[in-house]
Amino acid sequence: MKKFLIIFSLIFVFGCSSYSQNKKAVYDCTIKDTITQEEKLINVENYKNDLYKNGGFTLFENDTLLIDVSLNNNSLTKRKENKKTHIIKAIQYDEISKKIISYEFYYTKGNFNIGKEYYYDSSGKITKTINNDDPENYTLCYKEAEAIVLKKMGKKYEIYVLVRENKIINNEKVYYWEVITSKIGSFKYADKREFWIHGKTGKIIKILKLRVSTDDYFKK
Repeated sequence: MKKFLIIFSLIFVFGCSSYSQNKKAVYDCTIKDTITQEEKLINVENYKNDLYKNGGFTLFENDTLLIDVSLNNNSLTKRKENKKTHIIKAIQYDEISKKIISYEFYYTKGNFNIGKEYYYDSSGKITKTINNDDPENYTLCYKEAEAIVLKKMGKKYEIYVLVRENKIINNEKVYYWEVITSKIGSFKYADKREFWIHGKTGKIIKILKLRVSTDDYFKK
């Protein structure tokens, strides 16, 4: 297996530009987290053979939407992925009763939960709700963090991955968005940048350049 070394080099620390200076528009990160009555039950009869044979089955796919079903640990999970917003709605059902157990949402570019997740009992009543947005430490939502980075990098770049992080900086725990951007169409690590965006103020804390050192990385 080919191996390569990724080296993070710091090119900017403790940026002074704030969110208020960076933003031009307000980005709404709220999602529609309701569920229909039809979604509270799942019917697998039409694709039961494929599901139990392969452990999963694609119900529908086009350029903007992917819907699939998988079977794991006595439960069924139906996933609806919006390819434009990169948001997945995942609904879990009991394998026997086919009734809803829970549902939640993911942002695929960082594979982290967004919005609320809901848990049900066997009678269909909500027993627990979890808010994954952490408004106390992240008043700046993920779309706003992305917008700050893309404004800095320009139209030739796109968001590669985004995650929530926290570190002790100057004896203070800082919550921030770690946003990695890449030049559109490029797979080179040298064309990627990593930004740390403060979760409350929108300040650019750090910019890291990713470099790769290898003898055969660019060989085909």
